Amino acid sequence: MQKTPTIFLSYSRANTDVADSIDKDFRSVGITFRRDIRDVAYRSNIKEFMNTIGESNFVLMLISDEFLKSDWCMYEVTELLNTNKFHDKILPVILDNAASIFKPKGRLPYYEYWDNITDEHSLLLARHPNTDLVEVSKRYRNVVNYLGDFFKAITEINHLSIEGLKQQNYRPILDLVGVDNKSQLEELLAIWQLTEQEEKELALDDFGGKYPSNQYYFFLKALIEEDNNKFKKAKRYYDECVRIDPDYAFAHYNLGLLLKNNFQDYKEAKIQFEETLRISPDDVDARIHLGLLLKNHFQQYEEAKVQFEEAVRINPDQADVHTHLGNLFRTNFQEYIKAEAQYKEAIRINPYYADAHYNLAILLKNNFQDYEGAKAQYEKAILINPDHVLAHYNLGNLLKNNFQDYKGAQSQYEEALRIDPDYVLAHNNLGILLGTDLHEYDKAKTRFEEAIRIKPNHTLAHFNLGILLQNSYQDYQAAKDHYENALCVDPEYTDVYINLGVLLSNNFQDYQAAKDHYETVLRIDPTHDLAHINLGNMLRNYFQDYQGAKDHYQKAIRANPESALAHNNLGNLFAKTFNDMEQAKKHYVIATQLDRNFINEEADSLFNIKR
Repeated sequence: MQKTPTIFLSYSRANTDVADSIDKDFRSVGITFRRDIRDVAYRSNIKEFMNTIGESNFVLMLISDEFLKSDWCMYEVTELLNTNKFHDKILPVILDNAASIFKPKGRLPYYEYWDNITDEHSLLLARHPNTDLVEVSKRYRNVVNYLGDFFKAITEINHLSIEGLKQQNYRPILDLVGVDNKSQLEELLAIWQLTEQEEKELALDDFGGKYPSNQYYFFLKALIEEDNNKFKKAKRYYDECVRIDPDYAFAHYNLGLLLKNNFQDYKEAKIQFEETLRISPDDVDARIHLGLLLKNHFQQYEEAKVQFEEAVRINPDQADVHTHLGNLFRTNFQEYIKAEAQYKEAIRINPYYADAHYNLAILLKNNFQDYEGAKAQYEKAILINPDHVLAHYNLGNLLKNNFQDYKGAQSQYEEALRIDPDYVLAHNNLGILLGTDLHEYDKAKTRFEEAIRIKPNHTLAHFNLGILLQNSYQDYQAAKDHYENALCVDPEYTDVYINLGVLLSNNFQDYQAAKDHYETVLRIDPTHDLAHINLGNMLRNYFQDYQGAKDHYQKAIRANPESALAHNNLGNLFAKTFNDMEQAKKHYVIATQLDRNFINEEADSLFNIKR
């Protein structure tokens, strides 16, 4: 099988929609362009790429007004002109707003534009000389020096409009790169561009009748079935595609994605990504997905690290690889300095990569306690992607818990819910904020109820609604019902047992059931200090088991020596039940030292304890 050509797609970000359209068309026949959203590195190494260019490497250039005024795009142009391969390896596509460059008068605005930019930068450099500005100034001057050569070269090369290119079913590109089965690929590209689904499927069936063992036919059939959410059929066609051509790397890759995302068949997906890498060892995307599988579904963290690090070696300037490696260092190796370095490298490569800012924010908040830094990174992620639901949600948590900015937190939770109205955790946390911090109980209740409507077995929502009903509405039966619902979902949720025990004791006078719940907590967690305290209270007040109460207070202190409540209650027991005033005073004093706001007026007057 002929080696698949490498085609770089050079374009301005303003023309991303055009680039996406061409990219999607070619991916339908298994040809992937290298472009900045996947391969940011090419912007820094395109000269090296062109200097070592072989028969299989080409550049498709989308020339627009924005392209001709873009620093980076025109930098690429000057680098390509320096390789002496411009005429043979470049296919320019002229977008409508750049059609004027074929007349001398139409080129004048671009000469003037770059002259002005260069002059302005020279003045800036004179005032602020530094290495970065010198490099930029050099780049601008190169554009000015080569602009005439570029316009001359473009007029000498066959060029097309985007409409002309599509009307010819991309034949000029296929001619330029010299792929195998060119006529078949051209026919398939024409079929893919059909807009009416039934017409497309009939045309593809006709193609399959002519070429029953054509791998591209089965690949395109699989893509169409995926678009129709018919995943079993898509899998069947991908399987047939790789049976016909076991070295069709893109088919293995797509099959791996299908198995991972739609069948949760992680073992077979892993095999498909490994096959992709057998055929195409430098496929960075395949290494990323294999690394994610190893990390998330096989817990093979060292092996995942190998894949991510190899992806970085292949393409050191691909931002998402650094972010994935940072996540691995942060969550699975607890190597926080390394994680920070990876996130910052991702941001250096692509300052507009929202997920890198978002993950750096999580690291700064959770592992460095740098709350201001975390806030700044969440805000940058949101500025780049206003619909980044997790950034809004986590910024809400940060503002609530670390800045006590309750209105700001409310705004962020509400933004998260605007983006995803079914985001249960955002409903839950907004409910906590409204109830606990803003005292808007009816609104809080509505949020918890909405979370439960969306996800009836959501433990936290039942628990928090129970707290609200118990403390703010005095609806004890409803609170009890929600606590019990929470325990049905998570029988080891110790905080629910504690709250339910308090409710049963104080409001239902069901002391035995309360005692049972505290004992259940201690079976789950023998060091739960509050369960020991509450059980001690039950034994002392309702079961007259004073020795048992003493044992549990002492266990609470062993579990948490800084529990003022445990020391105070043990002091009460020594004073009132055992008449051991020395021990009582000792524990009262400790309680006061631990918490100077802890009030026990009886102990204060009895022992003249100073605060």
